[in-house]
Amino acid sequence: MKTTFSQVLARFSALSQLANSESESIHNLIVGPDQPLDAFSPEALALLREPAPCAAALAAFLAALPNEFVFALTALLYSGRDEEDDPVDYWSDLRKTITSKERAIESLTEKFPRMKYIEAAITKLPSSMLLDEIPQQIASL
Repeated sequence: MKTTFSQVLARFSALSQLANSESESIHNLIVGPDQPLDAFSPEALALLREPAPCAAALAAFLAALPNEFVFALTALLYSGRDEEDDPVDYWSDLRKTITSKERAIESLTEKFPRMKYIEAAITKLPSSMLLDEIPQQIASL
């Protein structure tokens, strides 16, 4: 694949914004703006039945990526959320619980502040770590 990780990250960000907006719109349609949703309510079931093409596009995009790119995004997401400085090192522990690409995609798509977490991780990267090298470093673990 000739696409750099930085380019993948930009596309992931754009698709994430669309999926988040779509989810918010569906939520507002079903229960109303800023209203809580009971996970076991009829409204929650209705929410699950609504078409969500943007969320599906995000998942399809991730599924089309090489494993190391998906794992790099996952490592950035969790290291940003958990305030860890080195996503590659953190991935060595995460991969014990996130054992497949499918599970990584599930983790990425279910976290709504995903870009906030990833951006936090990027700002904390060690100066010796280049963003575009993270997938190769993860693949070598």
